[in-house]
Amino acid sequence: MAANPEQIVKIDVDDTSNGHNIHYSFNMRSLAMTESWPLIQDYTTNCPVLPTSWTLAITYKQIPETGEVSCFVTLTRIDLASASVEATVSISILDKEKHFVRYPRPICSSQMLTTETIQGTFEDSRDPGLKNYVLSLEFILRITVLIRSCHLTENFDRQKYFSSNVKDKRRSKK
Repeated sequence: MAANPEQIVKIDVDDTSNGHNIHYSFNMRSLAMTESWPLIQDYTTNCPVLPTSWTLAITYKQIPETGEVSCFVTLTRIDLASASVEATVSISILDKEKHFVRYPRPICSSQMLTTETIQGTFEDSRDPGLKNYVLSLEFILRITVLIRSCHLTENFDRQKYFSSNVKDKRRSKK
């Protein structure tokens, strides 16, 4: 029986001086055990300047007989703030030491206001016999959401905020 998608996702957050990086990581060994699953995750940036909230919906499908793999991603902004921010979604594959096997590839990007949605798809095809090989490795599928342009204000002291421990005390639920 395949693992529940909520149990196999790991969320890491990097707050930077120009925005926020939210990394959703999935063990490909767990993904290889299933043919398809949907996953929906909500996230709030807790940004000191412009906090934004998002819903990330991921549908992962693979057809073992043909080796076709697809990952369909939808990102929706769900907060009520009136300012726009830039959002980019990229997909990459890492090994167990977190080195890139497939470098990040943007699949969608846009300036976004509240309630707006962007979508993208990643498709790959591999030899059907590769499933056993993937099972023997510890590859990680990583979907990264980059939020930018939220720190553009004269009243925000980037240097002070990002050199303090304040950012380490704020994290979204995992």
